[in-house]
Formats: sequence, C-alpha cells, structure tokens
Amino acid sequence: MTRTSPNTYEFVCKDCLETIVIRPANKRYYENLLCKHCKVGPESSKYKGLYGRWYEMRNRCYSHKSKDYKNYGEIGVTMCDDWLNDKNKFFEWAVANGYKNELVLDKDIGSKKLGISPAIYSPETCKFVNRSINAQASKKLSKRNKTGYRGVSYHERDDIYMSAIGINGKVKQLGRFKKAIDAATCYDTYIIKNGLTHTTNF
Repeated sequence: MTRTSPNTYEFVCKDCLETIVIRPANKRYYENLLCKHCKVGPESSKYKGLYGRWYEMRNRCYSHKSKDYKNYGEIGVTMCDDWLNDKNKFFEWAVANGYKNELVLDKDIGSKKLGISPAIYSPETCKFVNRSINAQASKKLSKRNKTGYRGVSYHERDDIYMSAIGINGKVKQLGRFKKAIDAATCYDTYIIKNGLTHTTNF
C-alpha cells in the first residue's frame, strides 16, 4: 500500500489486480490488500485467489485491452454463460475440482477431447493441471520458436529442422528434416499415434 497524498492511499488488489484508491479512514479495512469488490461473502477465504483467475480469464476472452486477447478472444475462445455471468459458480466449481494456487486452469485438453474448437472455458472442458501439462496443450507457441510450428526448431549450422517433443519433463528427439513442414508432420504423427494430449500443428 502506497500513500499517494495526505488524503489517499493506493494499492493493487492481489485478487482482481485492480488499482484501488482509498482514504486513510478506510485503511484498516484494506490492510489485507483485498478490495471490497472481491469479497464473496463469509467464506471469502475459501475462494482466496480465485477472483483473479476469473477476472483474467474473462479479460483474455472479451477485453481487447488484454495483452493476451490475440491468443484467446481474437481466435474465438470463450467462457460458458454460467461462469461469465456468475463468478461464484466458477469459484464453487474450482474449489470442488482440485483448485490449488500453484496449478493453472487448462481448457484445451478437454475441448480437444470433446471436439470443441475454438476452445471454451467451462466445467466440461476445464481442469487444473501443472504448468508443464498446460504448456503442452496450449496453442500458443513459445516466443523462442521462429519456425511457426510446434515441436520444431531450426539448426542454422546444419541447415536442418529438428522435430522433438517434451514428455514428463524429458525431451524425445523425433527426427531431422530439410523442410519445417515435414518436421511438424512428424511431431503431429507421434502425438496421434501415442494418444498424447499435446496440441498438434494441423
């Protein structure tokens, strides 16, 4: 919490991430750095941290101002009506379905299994997973990947494209190719043949 003038304090709410401006008389209420807007009732501690998850999920899907909108809302990713219109339904589902602060909410694995594209955030498609599994299922490419294909890297010295896949923290080399598209096809074929949850290129 930062004093911005003799009459006001300012802090960023740790749940909804909004910047809140308050007066000294209200300082004691906000000392836990939760704004009144994020209070969800007498069981608020039970849902601690979930407002931020819901807020960011909604922003990614519907706010053009979000830095992640291009990878979500712009490609058609949405939220189910229940979660979009009533954050408490998301809170209740999350607590009942393994929510932990260190886990991330994945919607790609479930959407893929159900044949839903673009993906949707919903009770039927979402589950909490570790960051490694989430990265495997995500459609978003790493910023370091300049080939345009998942699982493909270019080795300039040999002028060759390498196909590789990460499984349970270990990298398995799949092959060397002259064309990036052939390396990407090899990657996809391995995923399909072995029934993996990784996102394919095509």
